[in-house]
Amino acid sequence: MSLLNHPIDGASLIFLRIFAYALMTWEIINSLIHGDWVTYTASKFHFTYLFLPWLTPLPPFGMGILFSVTIISGIFSCLGLWFRYSSFVFFLSFTSIFLMEASEYINHLYFYSLLSFWMCFMPLHQEFSLDRLRNKLPLKETLPLWMLFIILFHVSAAYFFAGVAKLGPHWLDGSLPRLLLAGRGITSPMAVNLMTYGGLFFDLLIVPLLLWRRTRIFAFAAALVFHFTNVLLFGLVTFPWIMILLTTLYFDPSWPRQLLKKTAMTPDLSVQPLSRAGIALLSLYLICQIALPLRHHLHDLDPSWSEEGHQFSWRMKTRVKRSLIRFIVRDEAGRIHPVRISDYLTSKQEKDMSGKPDLILQFAHFLRDEHRLQGRQVRVEASSLVSLNGRAYRQLIRPGTDLAREERRLLPYEWVAEY
Repeated sequence: MSLLNHPIDGASLIFLRIFAYALMTWEIINSLIHGDWVTYTASKFHFTYLFLPWLTPLPPFGMGILFSVTIISGIFSCLGLWFRYSSFVFFLSFTSIFLMEASEYINHLYFYSLLSFWMCFMPLHQEFSLDRLRNKLPLKETLPLWMLFIILFHVSAAYFFAGVAKLGPHWLDGSLPRLLLAGRGITSPMAVNLMTYGGLFFDLLIVPLLLWRRTRIFAFAAALVFHFTNVLLFGLVTFPWIMILLTTLYFDPSWPRQLLKKTAMTPDLSVQPLSRAGIALLSLYLICQIALPLRHHLHDLDPSWSEEGHQFSWRMKTRVKRSLIRFIVRDEAGRIHPVRISDYLTSKQEKDMSGKPDLILQFAHFLRDEHRLQGRQVRVEASSLVSLNGRAYRQLIRPGTDLAREERRLLPYEWVAEY
């Protein structure tokens, strides 16, 4: 308890607040620029998460307000304006947008949601003023160590589990890196080997190297190269930059003050220390965050194929799927009713659904319910041909499965075919 409540310089977390909220806000703006608005407002059906079937997009006017509130609260949080309120509003609105459409799931959006959640509890009320930072941080001169620890835990977990996910055969044999690079017009065997082993060792070793003072500066240089390469190869808009920003937290917490040649600090812990109950809750949270990326070991199938245990697990760049799907709806009289998926889903939703069993099941239930409203009891079957990481196409769903009768659940779906 004394360690977690130990006072540290708040300079690095203030620095994080300024630029993290700027990047997360830009992520929302960029998603609008690239047409994600259409997924939320133009489709007739939306995919949900298992325990949140009620959380679906609002009507277009409501979504416009929600996106606007997220952007405004992000700007306010960046500037430290009414931070206690603006940071909480940003977390709620950003996370709501993230959870309203399951086909929009991306690991870094999940990461931003977790990051914004914890920053709500940090007294980072510092206006955007380098002059103030050069002298001293107002309001909260120091912060308890647990606030820095929880951010570093999430950064470390994302790196580590991304490395563990690369220990699968599709990465180690170079087939997946070769496929990813070929999509960018790169076919050099040296580049494939560099991505295969460089990416693996970077993810697994970067955190230990950052924690050791003697190798920290070299590890940070490697992180710069790694994330700049991701920007060049994959065009990621905010995630590489925010990971570079978060990697700076492994340095002494006063590094922004030292960089500006002002090292004075008054060690005054003016926030409520973490209680025993708080530490117990924090420990439970950490256990859950470690267990989530490991849950796929409870299933027999490869999570890259079945998607079981893939989400919320930091399995980044672990699969490339190409898929073709069609649904067969047959009523009690044996008549087949044609299904044109584009009548209900955007092209982006359809592409994401076609290789993911849970999304396929949700859409099958939607088709079943649509026909029930017309007084028909129907069977809904799906043919989903999937190519995983450049390999031959195979059926994802066992032929003859009536998806109208299957229910969503946490346990593995028995109707998913073996790869």
